[in-house]
Amino acid sequence: MQCNSSQSSAFTIKTVPCVPQDVDAHMDCDAGYMSVSWELSEGAISYIATAEGSNVQQCSANDTLCDITDLYCGETYNVTVHAHDDSCDTAESPSITMRTVSCIPQNLNVEVDCNTNDASVSWAHTKGAVSYSATAEGSDGHAVSCDTANSECQINDLHCGQMYNLTLTALDGVCDNSQSSIFDFSTAPCAPQYISTNLNCDTKSTSVTWEKSDGALWYVTTAEGQDGHVTLCNTTETSCDFMDLHCSQIYLITVTAMDGYCQSINTSIFETETVPCPPQSVQADCDAVTAFVTWEQSNRTMSYTATAEGNDGHTATCTTSETNCLIPDLHCSQIYSISVLAFGETCSSIQGASYEIQTAPCAPDEIIVNVDCNFNRVVVSWGRTNGAMSFDVTAEGSDGHTHSHNTTETRHEMLDLHCGQPYNITVTTLSYSRNGISSTSVQIQTAPCIPGNLTAELNCDSNAVSFWWDDTEGAKLYTVTARDSQRVTALFNTSNTMAQISHLQCGEYYTISVLATDNICKSPQSAVVNVHAASDSTCNHSQSSIVEIQTAPFHGNKKNYIQTLF
Repeated sequence: MQCNSSQSSAFTIKTVPCVPQDVDAHMDCDAGYMSVSWELSEGAISYIATAEGSNVQQCSANDTLCDITDLYCGETYNVTVHAHDDSCDTAESPSITMRTVSCIPQNLNVEVDCNTNDASVSWAHTKGAVSYSATAEGSDGHAVSCDTANSECQINDLHCGQMYNLTLTALDGVCDNSQSSIFDFSTAPCAPQYISTNLNCDTKSTSVTWEKSDGALWYVTTAEGQDGHVTLCNTTETSCDFMDLHCSQIYLITVTAMDGYCQSINTSIFETETVPCPPQSVQADCDAVTAFVTWEQSNRTMSYTATAEGNDGHTATCTTSETNCLIPDLHCSQIYSISVLAFGETCSSIQGASYEIQTAPCAPDEIIVNVDCNFNRVVVSWGRTNGAMSFDVTAEGSDGHTHSHNTTETRHEMLDLHCGQPYNITVTTLSYSRNGISSTSVQIQTAPCIPGNLTAELNCDSNAVSFWWDDTEGAKLYTVTARDSQRVTALFNTSNTMAQISHLQCGEYYTISVLATDNICKSPQSAVVNVHAASDSTCNHSQSSIVEIQTAPFHGNKKNYIQTLF
């Protein structure tokens, strides 16, 4: 027989809370922690959420949400939640996989290509990153970026002369906000603009100026001449002076901006011309007071000016586009320094070597001429002139006769001048080179010639004598004198070349002379004729009378003439 006991008193028990369901998690990108959520579990008093990866971190909550902190960046965590009551814990919920925000990119580096202004960016691989985005923002507001899944990329088309702030963002598909610290880099300086040159005509230097370039710390200015000469100028300013450029050259000027790492690209080339070279091989010949100057041609020259500067301060010039010119009207008896300047479009050359010449001695400033009427002798005297080695004395007569003599004295006597002639007398000073200047001519008149061909004719009826003579060179008047054996019986002047003397004494001997005069001088001798006045018996019987004529022709030679008168 089966028997059942009576029923015990009732005992209440509570089962284990249900396993949390629908576990979910997400990263708070700004705060950097993981928020885990789940559905309410029956019987649960509290919950513990666990993230297990490279480290294990938990959070607890009485409701269905808690935040897990201190997770490692770029890690994958398995997240579970279990519930518990007063005595039991549930089993873990099904796990979910969560990735934390990627780590901050490290070891960021930038290399700028100075020739292209492109930047190569590199970095260390960042844990948790799927891809990267590098962004560069310039001080002028220009921004450019590159995206890649690798640990390097290139940023192109950067502006010159700018400071860029580079940031690298690691993209992880979770937060995409892991950003590196800012990396600063600068691009190559901009090429200087508005280059200009100025040629200083006083110092013969070339000044180069330009506008300030973005990114430049200093500038290197290069001048390269056609002859291969190259010179540099470094400066932190925006101008540079070249003092050593070669003359007569075209120089190509470039200004390059520098920043210590890069230099500017696409630098403009500016062309400038230097001052002409001073003409070489300057030579000069002097003809009296005119200098003929020659020199060698200078390149890049438009004209030349030759200058003659004398010891007395006198200056004369000539300007030409050729390689020679004449400088007239120099002062006599002076040493001149000859120099030649070449002129370009803007400036002249520096002063080159000079050449010395000596002008011809000055002409004597006072010529004194004394004429000796008695002997047709002329004495010329003058003062000595500085630089004169000898003197040419010249007398030129109107009949073509010329007297010339060279002497080292300051006095000369002329004995061969023709009578009755005007003469122009000059004295020319001569130097070693036979250059000379003639004095102002002095005009003189030599003594009149002796009247020639004096002829007399006795008129027996009137007992008078008629006589005549040739016109005499240089004569303005004639003085006629008649003398018998005792005294002068007639004396008169006439401008004619014939005269008559009457009332002769029969049988008396008369001497008739004719003297030529020009109001200053008289002819050195007289023409003379001797007349024997006929007696009454002689004339009445028509016998001839003898008239002796004695003349003194030109140059002092004497001849006797006998003429028979009827």
